[in-house]
Amino acid sequence: WLKALDTLRQTPPDLDKCAKEAVSAVEQLARILTGQPAATLGKCIKALRDSKKVQSPLLQGIEELWIWANQEPGVRHGGSAAGGIAPVEAEYAVKVAEAALLLLLSVDAA
Repeated sequence: WLKALDTLRQTPPDLDKCAKEAVSAVEQLARILTGQPAATLGKCIKALRDSKKVQSPLLQGIEELWIWANQEPGVRHGGSAAGGIAPVEAEYAVKVAEAALLLLLSVDAA
């Protein structure tokens, strides 16, 4: 998570890496919550949905962020070349990831 924030704040910001790190932070926390240290975020979302620890509609936002990141060139698996996402897209990814982290942390605390 701190890597995502650092890459957003650097001059110039590395927006692709920022989005990648934000989604990766959510994935890492989801792995911890599901006890699946090597799972993808997609598999963790399915496990969380099946366990009913998080209501399915709330997981949809996390799932959409994961899908976007995987399809966006340069962010995750969307291609090898940097896609050059827009600053607003990077900020959106960070804010959705932050909300997802807060949600997952609250589930862990319950």
